[in-house]
Amino acid sequence: MSKKLALRHLNISQMSGMFDLSRKTIRDRLIASSVHPSQRIAGVNVYDMRKAGPAIFKSA
Repeated sequence: MSKKLALRHLNISQMSGMFDLSRKTIRDRLIASSVHPSQRIAGVNVYDMRKAGPAIFKSA
């Protein structure tokens, strides 16, 4: 996976660590904004940060 792809597509645990928010908070905000995983990498759902980022912080 390229570095660009690795930074653009993150899983919930990675977002949680990056933004210092609980996994539950990340998950709840993604669900509330109807943001779905963009793909699966190594069996793990990852989200496109162009959609996930705004969803996570729009209610903050």
